[in-house]
Amino acid sequence: MPKRSTENELGKNTAKLTAAAALSRVLGYVRDAAVVAFFGGGLLSDIFYSALRITNFLRRTVGEGALNAAFLPAMKKSAGDFDGGKNFLNSVFCATVILAALLTAAGLIWTRAIVTAISYGFTAQPAAFELAVILTRVLLAQTFFILLSSALQSALLARDRFFRAAAAPLAYSVVMIAYVAFLILIKAQPSPAAITGLAVAAVLGSAAQIPLLMRALHRTGHVFSLINPFKCERTKRAAAMMGPALFCSAGDQISMFIGMAFASFLGAGSITAVYNSMRIMQMPLALFGAAGATAALAQFAGADDKKAGGIFSRAVLAAGFLLIPATVGLLVLAPQIVQVLFVHGSFSPDQGTLTAGALRFYALALAAHALNKITVMAFYARGDWKFPAQVIFIQTAAECALAILLIPSMKLAGVALASAISAWLAAGLLYCFNKTILPEKSMLAEIARFVFCAATMGAACALTVRAVHASGRYVTLAAAIAVGAGVYFAVAKLTGIKLSDYLPSGEK
Repeated sequence: MPKRSTENELGKNTAKLTAAAALSRVLGYVRDAAVVAFFGGGLLSDIFYSALRITNFLRRTVGEGALNAAFLPAMKKSAGDFDGGKNFLNSVFCATVILAALLTAAGLIWTRAIVTAISYGFTAQPAAFELAVILTRVLLAQTFFILLSSALQSALLARDRFFRAAAAPLAYSVVMIAYVAFLILIKAQPSPAAITGLAVAAVLGSAAQIPLLMRALHRTGHVFSLINPFKCERTKRAAAMMGPALFCSAGDQISMFIGMAFASFLGAGSITAVYNSMRIMQMPLALFGAAGATAALAQFAGADDKKAGGIFSRAVLAAGFLLIPATVGLLVLAPQIVQVLFVHGSFSPDQGTLTAGALRFYALALAAHALNKITVMAFYARGDWKFPAQVIFIQTAAECALAILLIPSMKLAGVALASAISAWLAAGLLYCFNKTILPEKSMLAEIARFVFCAATMGAACALTVRAVHASGRYVTLAAAIAVGAGVYFAVAKLTGIKLSDYLPSGEK
């Protein structure tokens, strides 16, 4: 089992990212709940979330994925070289401006083809398709601000400003919540014009992150200047790695893309159900999986095989300690969670049932997505991108094939189950056939103990729901979570698990 003394830096950095991500995710759920409460879970929200998926995909893959993976290790190495590091960062920033402008322009030129590819089901409804094109064009302006934000966040991470880097997206949610509040205040009705205004608010929210991040970076002593990125050798070498990184880091985002594409052929509200269920699933993933992967990335670079194995094991155990019970909690409490978060206003109980059904199947892959993120970052930081790329390709092909097989009998649940099975297929391949990172032998035994504790917790949650369900959904969910958490930690202690070895703080 990894020693705390060798991994405290990883634990502290993960804790900072987790705290900021928690604030961002909580406000994000307030935002999403406000949107569906006003617009409902029907065709309008389906169209909006379908259009938003494009920019979300670019943020998670190109921004948080490829940019981080390609440039963060190099930025970390150059952080101590003030002049060289400053020039490299300015070069990366200028290169990102060029990339963002090109991607935005390409998206605007081929908007109709993009909408047709990702939401082909809308082509049977001309009015819905045209609205999807309009919203996509508006939201594509986000691409420019999203990529700039990601470059600035990478620079802050390289300078150990973890909390500030991860907290900037709060501005995005604040602007959108303010817009929905304005609609409610003026007693507006859900309409194509109102949903278009929501897309404009999303763009403004993304733009609001830039000055916040630039100010935080300026406080580190950095001064921005224009530099030709094509003359910086380090920038060119890192940029050459972005293509493989883009594909390797995109497993869960490709899965969501595929899910929404298949959902466009199903009934109204299916795309919204995919979006909301995966948003719920992705909260613990972002807090305890993606945060750990990002914090570990810089440490993997340059580490020898033994140290890399220790970093990998600790990152996986820290994620598993919290994500395995989170998985069980989502499986048991999916209906209660969806009711509390989304079943308000125009979002009906039937739409909540559809979302909860999808959530249970998506939740099965929670730990798999976390393992994949950590493993891919480990591979990539050590120069091996070919094997992860092959695995992600297999995962994508398997998900499409499984969805086609399962949708006729299971409908939307088949889409979610296909995602879960393919994610675990990828996790198995990455873990069993890698030759780069060798985890410590005790890791699997520790994970087995987590599973036992989580199973006990799940039984306690189910009994609590049955005992107090008449008290209302809020009391029921709160009681189940409280009892479940208490049981999990108590059983963990009885089975000899030292919580301080797995909590993100890495300290007692």
